[in-house]
Amino acid sequence: MKKRTILLLAVLYMVVYQVRYAHPFQHGSWTDDPYADAQSGQIDLGIPDLVQSGITALHTSIADTGMSMVVPQGYGPAMTFCGLIREDGTNISVERNYRSYYSHISHMTDCLTGPPDGASDHKRLLYRKSFKHNGYDAMLVCVADSIHPYRVVYMTMGNDKVCITMKGKCQNNDDEALREIVSTFLTSYYSEPRA
Repeated sequence: MKKRTILLLAVLYMVVYQVRYAHPFQHGSWTDDPYADAQSGQIDLGIPDLVQSGITALHTSIADTGMSMVVPQGYGPAMTFCGLIREDGTNISVERNYRSYYSHISHMTDCLTGPPDGASDHKRLLYRKSFKHNGYDAMLVCVADSIHPYRVVYMTMGNDKVCITMKGKCQNNDDEALREIVSTFLTSYYSEPRA
């Protein structure tokens, strides 16, 4: 009886978790996503609907992530996280995890901006776009933080098995750094590690 109760609770937990964190458009077309450009208009980052990039001689591998990208001038490897940093503190970090992109993107979007009709108390949505990046579903979100004087750009991409998140942070008034971060994200190329 005890095993049956534990099993029932485990199944119930999984059902509730899937309902809460499942991407609402996982089974439809990725272009049906209401987050895509729904709140955009404050800035235009010019992200196309389809991004194709490949490995070039200019690409640098980001340790322990499976990600390679073209490193902008002035950036070097970060010592305390997987990514790149400039002297002024502008940085790009990369994280890979093995959970579904769809559950991650739903949770990330809620945390960053709240529901589709508005932003959270201290974060103001500047840009949001869903697109395809090298065959993966991807979303780029840019927010301004009213508590701290910086803008943060998140690009998350993946599928049912893997999710890669890149985060860039720059000063609020540094449009050149913002565009440099986005451009670097778009040069990124992910390859699964070999077993």
